Amino acid sequence: MVPQSSLFFILFFIFIYSAMTAITDKKMDDLQTKDVTWMDGSVSIDLRNNLIEKLLHTIYPTSDPINLKDERMHVLVTYVKTIEQVICRRANSKSEYYHLLAEKMYEINKELEETKKRRIYKYKSLKS
Repeated sequence: MVPQSSLFFILFFIFIYSAMTAITDKKMDDLQTKDVTWMDGSVSIDLRNNLIEKLLHTIYPTSDPINLKDERMHVLVTYVKTIEQVICRRANSKSEYYHLLAEKMYEINKELEETKKRRIYKYKSLKS
């Protein structure tokens, strides 16, 4: 079985790469967490922070508070906030915002499953 810390590093770099290719905005300073209002409703800061937490747990599901103090986790949290902010900017409505977040979570889960399957297959083939 692969240690959790090395799996974290591998997944972390995969997601950082996808974040860098996904972010097309010039200024990261403009991306601030605040209330957002569309024609069909608004999303509060608290709800956005809750959704950021859900996105973070999709990437790295842990309940261990010691891991949250790690510097790498701060980088991961920044990455997740960036993803949410880009999605928020791209969305034209509240429902589209939720839809884009759900798609991103699904995409992340799919990548994690595929990575896990590849690692298991590679481990089994090396063992044989």
